[in-house]
Amino acid sequence: MRKQVLVLVWLLPTGLFAQSAQETPSLAELAKREQERRAQQETEVRVITNADLKQLRSARVVTTATQPTKSQTDAVQEVDPDQAAADEKDEAAKVLAEWRQRFQEARGRLEMAVNQVLVLQLKMNELRNGYLSEPDGARREQINALIASTFDEVQRQKEEEAAARKAIMSLQQEALQAGLLAGEVREMTGMLPVSSSITELDSTPTP
Repeated sequence: MRKQVLVLVWLLPTGLFAQSAQETPSLAELAKREQERRAQQETEVRVITNADLKQLRSARVVTTATQPTKSQTDAVQEVDPDQAAADEKDEAAKVLAEWRQRFQEARGRLEMAVNQVLVLQLKMNELRNGYLSEPDGARREQINALIASTFDEVQRQKEEEAAARKAIMSLQQEALQAGLLAGEVREMTGMLPVSSSITELDSTPTP
């Protein structure tokens, strides 16, 4: 009986030690559990509750005022009335100069057309006189051909003159609509050349 009790006493600590060894995790297992716990925390998404929203609404909002830049400050500075008046006067003078240039070009076109018509009509007179005073029949035919071609050129130049006069009239209306005064428009138009006063001649001379 004593031997049995001794054996039980001797085996009891051994069994408890074995059981304790089985229940105690190893270092490797502890490290693995820690890694799993951290990974789970990283993947968890926090759910915002009503209490969180109340805290956000009651939180103090801080705003900072930014100083305007130099360009912004210059843009809102008060404009000098004298400088503004001077700038407006310079702009008006520039506009008038541009209109004067346009009228000058239009008037030059008309003057050239009128002069060309005059020159061609004088040429027609000379050819007619030469035709009438030329005794040679062949030569008369040549002169007659020149008279016909010159007559056609006179007609083309007359059409150019009419177009130039119409362009000046349109320019006058445009200037008035743009705000120019009637006196300014008359001054820019100036004295326009009149049409040629030479009597128009027929393309076929009288023999």
